[in-house]
Amino acid sequence: MHIEANATSTAPPQAAQVWTLNLNTEMGLVIESPRLAAAISDTLDRGIDRMADEAILDQRGDLEWVELTAPGEVRYTTEPGTTFSKRFGTGFMSWPPIDWLL
Repeated sequence: MHIEANATSTAPPQAAQVWTLNLNTEMGLVIESPRLAAAISDTLDRGIDRMADEAILDQRGDLEWVELTAPGEVRYTTEPGTTFSKRFGTGFMSWPPIDWLL
């Protein structure tokens, strides 16, 4: 069996060296076992609503997060689980011209 994983982050490498960050990352897997791939896919399909919020654009084009709960949808206009200082820090870290690092 062969499994490969790939992860990317929106934070520059220097930021991770200075602070311990809870990063929003994207991950991908390459799984060569059809049986294992199907099992992982089925598990994610069944549980992804409980594990992740959906980021959407509202009618005005503003970013909104939707969480599915037992009573129904809960909508957030700021990223769930963040504080003002964490959002400020993320915004501040986006100012330097780091595109060449990505």
